[in-house]
Amino acid sequence: MWRARFFKAMPKLLEAHPKANFIFLTLTVKNCPVEELKATIGAMNQAWGRMNVRKAFPADGWVKSVEITRGKDGLAHPHFHAVLMVKPSYFSGSSYLSQAKWTELWRSSLRIEYTPVVNVKVVKGKTIEDGIAKALCETLKYSVKEGDLTVDRDWLEAITNQLHKTRAIAIGGIFKDYLSEEEPEDLIHAEDEIPESSKDDPTFYFGWRENLKRYMSE
Repeated sequence: MWRARFFKAMPKLLEAHPKANFIFLTLTVKNCPVEELKATIGAMNQAWGRMNVRKAFPADGWVKSVEITRGKDGLAHPHFHAVLMVKPSYFSGSSYLSQAKWTELWRSSLRIEYTPVVNVKVVKGKTIEDGIAKALCETLKYSVKEGDLTVDRDWLEAITNQLHKTRAIAIGGIFKDYLSEEEPEDLIHAEDEIPESSKDDPTFYFGWRENLKRYMSE
């Protein structure tokens, strides 16, 4: 589990960088048809890659995840959550980015004409028990909400196909000194694919199994 790995690694990271600051960043794009979800996430990942090599990008280390929620109109709403480690001088130095500057940086990295919604917050506190833990839990939560998965079987089938073998979490910068990305991280487990013979079965069920801490079909 990514959360367990991060909470195990964070004490060493904080010991090595006790004066570092952290920010919590949410980056969005326009809703898209679920059939275009994989392509949209791919474009977002390319934009993130362009953004984090720009001179203005302030993070020394980062972890990024993708979350997909379902809009009232049935469209998919993919967005990124990220925890960024920045230098102690970030908030008083020239590298500081206001929310407006973050928005422009993300917009230009996406190469779009509209203005995307961006939210950036200071992570308060410097221990695992306080703000950092909350920010990491928000970033490393399951990428698709249980309610969105169970409300509509057709939507479930479409999103399962779109997210198959899609990496949910990525890390960069200093964080790679404390964690690795060796473990594949699918948004929806590949072994949980809907069997072809079950798609039209009215008794087919897919839902959360609390004892296994995962989604299962039966």
